[in-house]
Amino acid sequence: MADLFIQGVTHRIDRQDYLHFWGEVINRGESTQRWVKVTIRLFDADGVVLGEESDITALEFTLPQMHNPFHIVFHDPPESFARYNLDIAGRLHDADDPAVPQPYDGLRAERVHYREIGRANLECTLMGNLVNGGDAPASHCKIVGTMYDADERVISVLSPYVRSGNQMAPGDSAFFELKYYLLSGTVVRHTVQVQGRQVKR
Repeated sequence: MADLFIQGVTHRIDRQDYLHFWGEVINRGESTQRWVKVTIRLFDADGVVLGEESDITALEFTLPQMHNPFHIVFHDPPESFARYNLDIAGRLHDADDPAVPQPYDGLRAERVHYREIGRANLECTLMGNLVNGGDAPASHCKIVGTMYDADERVISVLSPYVRSGNQMAPGDSAFFELKYYLLSGTVVRHTVQVQGRQVKR
């Protein structure tokens, strides 16, 4: 899509020989996109496709000017590949359709703390509190921690739901801890994003 761009892609093979790709989608347009999907294809030197995997971005809604990270895993990758390409598929979000989930803007992350570990295969952690500071309940509450290297490339992403399956009432707070066991570079900075859905009344 014309207004969606991918940047900061890195990749690494883990101890199980899984091939991980990380990166982020940027929405340069003026409209919100929902469930943006990224597809990665691996090619040999002759242009033959060796493998393909897809996944959605870490956050459901990609607002205008927003950076939305992704993590795609090849569980059975080829032994080697000469190059890869990436495709983006998004769809415009209808903010006026009551039948479609709408983003909730009352969530925030507080007291976020980054800690380097470097032992027992645990590289680092991010912890803090997810708080509903709005005046309505929220569902599908998610915290996303993105790690960047010195070149502003994405080197790891974790995106768990907090209180999966449960709503967060106004004033509710939930502790989170993200544990990073795999990085594709050295952490220079990190970001924390939160997102949830409005609960219909």
